[in-house]
Amino acid sequence: MLMSQSRCPESTATPAIDSNQRPSTADAPPERASLIVMMNGVCQAHALGARSLTIGRAAPADIVIPEPSLSRVHARFQLEERALRVVDLGSRNGTWIAGERIHDALLAPGMTAQVGPALVSLQLQASAATRPKSEAAAVLRSSAPEQMVRRSRAMLQLHETVHRAAQHRISVLLFGETGTGKELIATALHERSPRRNGPFKVVNCAAIPEALVESVLFGHVKGAFTGAARDQVGAFAQAHGGTVFLDEIGELSRDAQAALLRVLDTHRFCPIGASHEVEVDVRMVAATHRDLESMTRSGSFRLDLYHRLKGMVLQIPPLRERREEIEPLARHFLQRAGSKLELSTDALACMHAYTWPGNVRELRNVIERAIVVSNGQQIGVEDLPPELRHEPVDMSDDTAELPVIPETAPRPENASLDLRASLEQHEFALISEALQRSGGNRRRAARMLRLPLRTFERKLQVFGSRLRSAS
Repeated sequence: MLMSQSRCPESTATPAIDSNQRPSTADAPPERASLIVMMNGVCQAHALGARSLTIGRAAPADIVIPEPSLSRVHARFQLEERALRVVDLGSRNGTWIAGERIHDALLAPGMTAQVGPALVSLQLQASAATRPKSEAAAVLRSSAPEQMVRRSRAMLQLHETVHRAAQHRISVLLFGETGTGKELIATALHERSPRRNGPFKVVNCAAIPEALVESVLFGHVKGAFTGAARDQVGAFAQAHGGTVFLDEIGELSRDAQAALLRVLDTHRFCPIGASHEVEVDVRMVAATHRDLESMTRSGSFRLDLYHRLKGMVLQIPPLRERREEIEPLARHFLQRAGSKLELSTDALACMHAYTWPGNVRELRNVIERAIVVSNGQQIGVEDLPPELRHEPVDMSDDTAELPVIPETAPRPENASLDLRASLEQHEFALISEALQRSGGNRRRAARMLRLPLRTFERKLQVFGSRLRSAS
């Protein structure tokens, strides 16, 4: 196997090139061109010169990938001015670009060709010696890990899947905890797609009042309702020819879900108060941290919309499952803030031991806070928040520990042994006691129970009616 572990270089995004057109020769040819081959999260760059390179299952292919789905010599790649000539060599399973099987085509930098399980693209880059300083700085900024740090295997594989999905119009549903970077993945899907030159519209469904959701999504005409003083163009019309990203889609009402389903099925919608429909060409990307499948069972989310959205599902791993990215992310946030502070070994150890319930967003906030409070040349343990330093939780006016589960009398033989019901009953009792001890202070009660505040508030929603009746 020729593939070796390395970070995949970012390619300059340019439009796809028709196979019957020649690229412009106005620009001087680049001094360095690379064939980028990516598979299973592993990436390798192969220098392209005057000669072509072939990919196949075995010799005499120049790049050997021993996969059964590849033909012995599968496809040939050759640099032609500022594009890549891709020729399928009569392979059994074909060579594909943007979902279409090709025989002979030109590939622009930033686009990918699929050869069996591998993705192949072209990268053009001038040498540092001949590149103007201003251009070199621009390339450095564009290749900085602002969008995604990809060091863990999980993120490398996710990055590869994003490359594949970006070439198609299929709807994508992103799952991930709060702060994992769902909007960054959605942005990458747009910027690496044929729609990259079109608009990218972000809508946070959780931040829109329920009465205004359809107006924000689909727009309205003047006089459609009280306060509609002028026509309003909705997010879908604004994103025509591009991508619309609906974050926290699990917060939409049933009425809004029905309207959204119709747009996905027909690509048409009617602004509120309008007498005619509008046709729209939009690629949909949605995201949520909620369990939509369980919401469909409870009836709070439409099953038909759920199946329509999940054309492709991408799960973004939490930061605690990719700890090898904590340090590079932290250094990136330091660099982005313009700070020259270093991270001490002890501070890094604390950061690696922490579970990061707020994920990458929490890490960014921790670094920004540390920059403010640090008095030295480096960020030490003393500059980190208490939860990272493993300090005792502040109980304020109540320093008692968690209540001890009392010993109970032997249960009658005919008593129920429903474990779930018993655990829920005990959990309810602990939450009630924590609220009582904290005087109703939710943050303090959550600390007493050693729970993240968001988790504690979700449990309050579950036990809400019982807690109100108990009080």
